[in-house]
Amino acid sequence: MKSLKSIGLLLILLIPGGLLYAHPIKMTTGKLQIDTKDKNCILTLNFFIDDFESALRQIYPQPAFNYDEPGEIMKATIYEYISSNFELKLDDTIIRFDLGSIKKIEDNVCQVKLNGNFTNLSDFNLITVKDILLFSSFSKQSNILHVFIDNGSHKILQFYPGVPVRIEKL
Repeated sequence: MKSLKSIGLLLILLIPGGLLYAHPIKMTTGKLQIDTKDKNCILTLNFFIDDFESALRQIYPQPAFNYDEPGEIMKATIYEYISSNFELKLDDTIIRFDLGSIKKIEDNVCQVKLNGNFTNLSDFNLITVKDILLFSSFSKQSNILHVFIDNGSHKILQFYPGVPVRIEKL
């Protein structure tokens, strides 16, 4: 019985401290699907909501975020932030993305999908990605991007403040 009380007391002391460090990892994950036949690409990015909103509010003060019904201000803020901090080049052509969707996929994860096309590009041999998402807000931020080309070739690119750009040859 004495050991149960000790365990209970230990849990009471540790749980509040554990909540302060809910997710010490500062990371975004993403998936870039490039379809060379249809000449389009889909970029899917996943952010921890608390980190993402904190970073966005530092730059773009605004009303509370609503993931069930994202308003125009929320959409514009997220699109502007991603467009300013993520860049995809195929050879020397910068791919412009349109906002597809914003939704909450887990308790603390926001997923943003963007669509791009490269119909003016006949072929490419080099993929350059600049990913500095959340780097200005968190010194230990890292980002991982899974790149799929025509549902075949798969590359994993990792970005750190010291390595914000990755170049991959096809």
